[in-house]
Amino acid sequence: MRTAGIKRLVEEVLLSLPKPHTEDVIDDVFEAIERRPEWRRQYDDLSTDLGKTVVNTWGGFWIAHSEGRWGVHQVPAKKCTLLESYSKLDKTGSKPGKKVKEPEALKMMSDYYQKNKANLPK
Repeated sequence: MRTAGIKRLVEEVLLSLPKPHTEDVIDDVFEAIERRPEWRRQYDDLSTDLGKTVVNTWGGFWIAHSEGRWGVHQVPAKKCTLLESYSKLDKTGSKPGKKVKEPEALKMMSDYYQKNKANLPK
């Protein structure tokens, strides 16, 4: 897996941050990477191999995955210079758009209809 090094790095950094992590945890992780020389070297090596955009994008993905949260609001990075922007992780649970199998989708649609049929247009 090409992004395994990124995953290892962000997981190590996440363990070092005080809990509970805020919705700005992506900015916090990259700030910590920027401040600690060992982590910065790893980040730079990964950026050389994969490209900075890949490292930052996958870093955000692995952080969100590890936190079990996701976000839709993109904001400018304030704490670090490694990122230009990041997603605030303000939603919990699985990210929308996850593929579901047909039987599960039919049940979900049926449940939604039964629950909301009084408010739906004819």
